[in-house]
Amino acid sequence: MIWRPYFLRGISAGVDSARLRGYLITILWQVIFASVVLAFWRGQARSDHGLGLLAPGGGGFIVGAAFVGIVAIGLFSYARQVGSRIAAGHDAGLNVSLENPLLPKTSGGLFLFGILAVAAAVSEEIFYRGYLMWFAERWLSPWTSVLATALVFAMAHSFQGPRNAVRLFFFGLVLSVLYLVSGSLWLSMALHAIINANSGLLSYMRAVAEE
Repeated sequence: MIWRPYFLRGISAGVDSARLRGYLITILWQVIFASVVLAFWRGQARSDHGLGLLAPGGGGFIVGAAFVGIVAIGLFSYARQVGSRIAAGHDAGLNVSLENPLLPKTSGGLFLFGILAVAAAVSEEIFYRGYLMWFAERWLSPWTSVLATALVFAMAHSFQGPRNAVRLFFFGLVLSVLYLVSGSLWLSMALHAIINANSGLLSYMRAVAEE
C-alpha cells in the first residue's frame, strides 16, 4: 500500500518501466515476507510438518495432484486456442480487462510477472494456508479454519476491487481445501502459481490482440 499510489501514477502516465519496477519491488517483498514467516516459525522450534512443508505422498496428495493437473491442462489448452486465434487475425475473445494495472502488457513484463507469480504463490501459501490455518485450528475446526483463512486471503487482496475480492475468496477456499486434502502446501503453491501466471499470460495476449 506504500508504493501502490506511486506505482499507479507511473502506469497512468504511460511509463511501462513503472510496472516492471512494481513487479521487482513486489517480488522482493514476497521473498522477505516468506523468509520472516519461516524464521519466526523455526525460531519457535516448530517442525516443517506443522507448516505443511511435507514431502509429497499419500492418497490425498495423488487426488490433489490429479486436480491440479487437470486445471493446468485446461488452462494450457485454452491459452493455445487463444494464441492460434490471434495468429490467424481473429478476435481473441478474452474476458480480461486491460484496465488492471497489475497485469503485464509487454513481453518483458510477462517474464517478470511469471517470476512474481511463483514468488507470490510460495509466500502467500506459506502464510495463509500454512501458518494461518495452523493458527486458526488452535480454536476452530479444520473446515471452519478453511473459511476463516479464505476470508482473510480475500480481504488482503481487497485493493483489487470488490469483484476480485469475492473471486479470491472462492479461490482461497479451493486452495485451503486442496491443502487440507493433500496435507502438503506444494500442490496449493503449484495451483496458485499456475492461476497467477495464466492471468498474466491472458493479459499479455489481450494486449497483443488489441494492437
